Amino acid sequence: MRYRCILGVLVGFVAYVGEPARDAWALQPLQEFVRAAQRNNPDNREARATLEQRAAQTDAATAGYLPSITVQGWYTYNQYDAVVTLPNDPTLTISPHHGLDASVTLAVPVLNIGAWRQ
Repeated sequence: MRYRCILGVLVGFVAYVGEPARDAWALQPLQEFVRAAQRNNPDNREARATLEQRAAQTDAATAGYLPSITVQGWYTYNQYDAVVTLPNDPTLTISPHHGLDASVTLAVPVLNIGAWRQ
């Protein structure tokens, strides 16, 4: 009985080893796998992230050398009008009951060629 078991295993092994290799049936070409490996490789992803970070830093540094404009507005409520009466009966309002104020600021930085080169 023992010899029959060993003989069966030996025949099965010879049949398995003697069988010709089967062809691989890949559906995609090899180039597609190579492109996917290049795209998903952690080192390549890190390099792309570093490149994007440097581009963002360059844009932020360039924005600091461009002109900028700031517009602000305020509404002021006073309980009473502040009015001054002058001689000859002209009245001058110092602060009205409802006040609107606005401010516009244009900032133009000095041209610094050395900073652009950095």
